[in-house]
Amino acid sequence: MCDRFSLTTTVPDLCERFALHDTRVSLRPRHDYSPNRTVPVIVNDGGKRALEGHRWGLVPFWAKDAVLTDSAEIQDKREYRKLFAKHRCVFPCDKFYVYTQEGKRQQVYEAAAENGETLALAGFYEIWLDKQGGEFRTCTMMTTVSNRLLYAYTERMPAILKGNDWDEWLNEERNGEPDYLQSLLTPFPPELMRLRAALNEELAERSEAEEGGADGEESKPVRGVSLLLSSLRK
Repeated sequence: MCDRFSLTTTVPDLCERFALHDTRVSLRPRHDYSPNRTVPVIVNDGGKRALEGHRWGLVPFWAKDAVLTDSAEIQDKREYRKLFAKHRCVFPCDKFYVYTQEGKRQQVYEAAAENGETLALAGFYEIWLDKQGGEFRTCTMMTTVSNRLLYAYTERMPAILKGNDWDEWLNEERNGEPDYLQSLLTPFPPELMRLRAALNEELAERSEAEEGGADGEESKPVRGVSLLLSSLRK
């Protein structure tokens, strides 16, 4: 399971790494982004890349796994194909966490780029409109078969975009090329990654510190989703 990630990169560094034109969400270093919270994602808005805050987890009835979406299922579902074609996004990420059960103890591993570069994880998003025209954006992270570094711990890993593939992934001119886009979602080369066993106490201390601090918009859990959905329409 890979449904937690960290982002401690500063906004200026993100702007340089992903050639951002705009930032629309407050951002501070955070070690534990999790489902049902607002997370930072990068979108292409009319040819300009923007950092936005989206709720992590699709909310439509057809989303079997709202948080993680198997890249192999994209072309089999009409709703997925529509979002895949026009609403792709990137999760910027310093590292993501892999949770495994080792005997009676849960062990957490941190996976990151060997060179320390911010990773670009592929995803897509949905936009809901309320009766007043307000927008509510949700997103999902795409997964692919794990590489040989991670396969012993999890069968699937986030679809990490290699090199400058994130630029192609966000490129609106590629909207009508599903086969090409699908070709970008292959396992990340294991030699370009590092894996470290994390101390549970260390992770708990980080989480407690972040929960106890003055949270920015991006770190707050999104509550009352079922109530919200009753007033939303596509």
